[in-house]
Amino acid sequence: MQSNKFEFLTNRWHWLMVGITVGLIGILVGFVDLKPQVGQNFFFATDNPAFQQAQKIEETFKSQQFLIMTATSPEIQSDWYMNSIEKLSDRLLELDPVIGVKSISHGPKSLKAAVNGPMWNRLLIADEGKATNILIMLEENDPATLIPKIEKIMVDADSGEFELRISGPPYIVEMIRRNLVRDFALFSSAAVILFGLMIAILFKSWRILLGTMSACLSAVILTLLIQQLVGQKIGLLTANLTTIVFVLTLSHIIFMTGNWQKRQPDDNDSSMTWQAWKRTATASSWCMLTTLLGFASLMMVQAKPLRELGIGGTIGTFAAMFCAYLLYPPFLAWIDQIDKHPKPKNQNDTQAKWTQKPLWPVTVGLILLGIGLGIGIKQVNTDPSLLAYFNEGSNLHDGLSYIDRNGGSSPLKFVVQRKPTGDDKQSDSLLNNKQAYEQLWDAQQQLEKDPSVGTIISLPVLMAQAKKAPLAILLPFEMLLDILEKPSYDRTAKSFITEDRVKGLFMIRMVEQNREKVRLEVIDRLKESLKSNGFEVSMVGGLYYLQGELAALVEKSLIQGLLGIVGLFAVIALFVSRNIRATVGMVIAVSIVPAGILGLIGWLKIPLDVISAPAANVCIGMAVDAMIHLTIAARKNEHWKTNRWQAWCEARSQQWISIVNSAIVVGAGFGIFAVSSFPPTQRFGIAVVLGTIIAAAAALFVLPVLAGYPVLSKPKINTEK
Repeated sequence: MQSNKFEFLTNRWHWLMVGITVGLIGILVGFVDLKPQVGQNFFFATDNPAFQQAQKIEETFKSQQFLIMTATSPEIQSDWYMNSIEKLSDRLLELDPVIGVKSISHGPKSLKAAVNGPMWNRLLIADEGKATNILIMLEENDPATLIPKIEKIMVDADSGEFELRISGPPYIVEMIRRNLVRDFALFSSAAVILFGLMIAILFKSWRILLGTMSACLSAVILTLLIQQLVGQKIGLLTANLTTIVFVLTLSHIIFMTGNWQKRQPDDNDSSMTWQAWKRTATASSWCMLTTLLGFASLMMVQAKPLRELGIGGTIGTFAAMFCAYLLYPPFLAWIDQIDKHPKPKNQNDTQAKWTQKPLWPVTVGLILLGIGLGIGIKQVNTDPSLLAYFNEGSNLHDGLSYIDRNGGSSPLKFVVQRKPTGDDKQSDSLLNNKQAYEQLWDAQQQLEKDPSVGTIISLPVLMAQAKKAPLAILLPFEMLLDILEKPSYDRTAKSFITEDRVKGLFMIRMVEQNREKVRLEVIDRLKESLKSNGFEVSMVGGLYYLQGELAALVEKSLIQGLLGIVGLFAVIALFVSRNIRATVGMVIAVSIVPAGILGLIGWLKIPLDVISAPAANVCIGMAVDAMIHLTIAARKNEHWKTNRWQAWCEARSQQWISIVNSAIVVGAGFGIFAVSSFPPTQRFGIAVVLGTIIAAAAALFVLPVLAGYPVLSKPKINTEK
């Protein structure tokens, strides 16, 4: 009697799977927050030392968030310009989160006083006197709520003679969030549609399409649901996780479908669907383990976006395997039930002549290409400027660029204290005396000579401005500080010196354009400058510093993560192949993928930001899938022990269509990200497409030759069946 283990699936179970998917969609719409969240602290988790240090600076010096608005006009000395600035400042002050505004109408007594004031000149005068700044001090707030209100005020105030631009951490964060929200909604949906279209074209079956969409969508929804249950929201990197999970599920389905197409209806041992399930499950399990370990490794890093991707990817890997092997098979069984006597596919039907040849020029060419491109990895820039997040020529990019050129766009904060030089260490460490004042001025002037430094506001600048007041020059430093700490002066001194007068703050706006060194190297250079003037830097904070730390973690996790994945893959490859030569071949072949992607990015000087960096991991996953399926097919071949090369050739003839189909579908789906208006999303999509092509080529042309081509004898291929 025929043992049909999938007999229970051949009735109406496929419709139950569709119903499960529809139910999950309903739960998703009703209970899951699908808006990507990018808060002020999106760089790091709260337990990260860099984030904690930055927070401590904010608490110690009572710092507020701020925005910088620049108003450009050919006639900034006119009464009309002054009145316009005053009206604009008053409207900004009406907004709830705004706790203070400094402009030429709200601060100095006049434009002339602002130009001649040591502090006001640095704060408010820009572009060699062709523009002025408006500093907007904020309470902790949601930029998504505040920024639209400020933009409306800017639109109302802007005119042909009065051009406004804006920058600052809350604004930059909001612009990144908006781009992610738009891309998440538009391109994720478009990619899913394109994935479906490609599946329909390749397999020419609406039932397979329905099953594929049911399983893939269910995996994505399960991932989002579980993420929310464990307290993880859609963030900087997890906005693309839906597409990644869709692809992980799709990969299992494509290989299962490819094996199912080779079904033999006269097999008396099991159903045709069960044949495909068994033939694919082992390889898929190993692929899942490799992907799982790759994502799990990201959960250990300090960078919050990478940690979130690790958690979401781990959940998504399980969901992809679960849905592919539970929800999809009933649709194959449905087709088997309708077409009870399908024409068996002879292996030679899909056996192309090239699968029986080593094709040395292609193999050697791919290896040399990997080596040549891999040299460019040293030139990869994982610390691009803020401007790299926005398209050149856009209003946003031009506005940020203008502000960056005129005083800097990214804040950096140094907490400094004097290095005692005499016996009285307590007295020598104080900052409220003339000697310390002169020493601080020397340090400020030296910092201002650095090409990466824009505007600096510090204690000596504040004191110099205070001394402009009548008779203030006669007052001792400590008395001036006491006056500046009073509410009538907005407690300004508290923002630059501690109560014990030992620590002071340098607030620096850093210039992002034309930076040749990574941020942390620039920071070290500035710290050395302060050290040469007798100051120790006890704490560092600000957006510039946090971005530098994030870039360092991205680079570290990229290198260590990829090496770790390749190392883990080597162990898994040995278990899968049970052959040293095959293991070495798999490791070499899979290494070509990150070498090709990252090397080309390095040679072409393409910025590798935190959003586009995970593309290499996605592509390695594709390469691992193809190679494991190919290796298991070779090892199960009847010629594995007697004619290793023939086993690999027949495995390649069996699997090449699935490998190519997977590359086509994934490449087409991710290719749509290339038309995004958000550069990080563009770079992510292009890198995945490039990596997918390299992965398929390495699996088909490099692995079989390195793993099975005979070294000392002439290969024999038996094509008869």
